Amino acid sequence: MSMTTLKKKLTRLAVPAALLLAVFCASAAAQQTITGTLPDGATYLIEVPAPWNGDLLLYSHGYVAPGSPNPALDVSDPYTRAYMLAVGYALAGSSYASTGWAVHEAIPD
Repeated sequence: MSMTTLKKKLTRLAVPAALLLAVFCASAAAQQTITGTLPDGATYLIEVPAPWNGDLLLYSHGYVAPGSPNPALDVSDPYTRAYMLAVGYALAGSSYASTGWAVHEAIPD
């Protein structure tokens, strides 16, 4: 492969990557993050991008083993979080007041 061909291929990859990075950085810098604690001890996390498209996605995590960390999560992984905020979705989620089979706490928390 010639140097010219290699440069063209790298340029074709670099431009979209730079645009995506700019979108993700701009949305992360302009977002509003709201955290708090419910009366029963469960914590919550809400992230609202600017501009917000008016839709809110509520994330409900699954089982948390007793004794394990139990933070409020509004998404399952950083890539999904970055994409959803970049396209204007607000994200929200909470921990449960207790770990283990928190069936009774799931709805109120």
